[in-house]
Amino acid sequence: MYTNGYYWNMFRIYRYNNDQNGILTDSLRERALSILPENVKEHVLRSANREDRDHSLIVYLLLAFGLAEDFGIDELPCLEYLDSGKPVLTSSCLWHGHQLYCSLSHTGCACAAAVADFPVGIDIQEIDRLPEKRAVRHRAARRLFTEKICEKIKTSRDPEREFIRHFAIHEALYKQRSPQPLSGTVPR
Repeated sequence: MYTNGYYWNMFRIYRYNNDQNGILTDSLRERALSILPENVKEHVLRSANREDRDHSLIVYLLLAFGLAEDFGIDELPCLEYLDSGKPVLTSSCLWHGHQLYCSLSHTGCACAAAVADFPVGIDIQEIDRLPEKRAVRHRAARRLFTEKICEKIKTSRDPEREFIRHFAIHEALYKQRSPQPLSGTVPR
């Protein structure tokens, strides 16, 4: 397990990979939950299972680390959740007078957070090579992508990887372009 941060097109991505069984120990999970703002803690605990709760907790901690590391904001960030479930930083999270933006993502073995002073989107996906998923991917591709991209996926040497690549781009762009808070009040 490790974390790292690296720059990509002027914003920083923080990533956590878990290649071990189990994500957090019970004591570490309890300590981390105890420091969260109440609304974030409630959001984390609403997750369906322990793995999702751990991932939600880890992406929040990655966000807090990124804000401290790159923007000098040492307080735990205040998040609100839009009706869509998208987490947004409140207007109290300013850097030199600029609103900061975040995007969070997690999947089976990885978590990622991006933070910037402009709207940002990030998505990570695992490549699922189960044959029964091919029909689902094919239907999703026809619904989400242009004919040209569908053909590129179909004729690729690795269609599963190509589908996931385009799907992650689609999701990241959706997150980046979805509504951002305009003031200190965020609907939920």
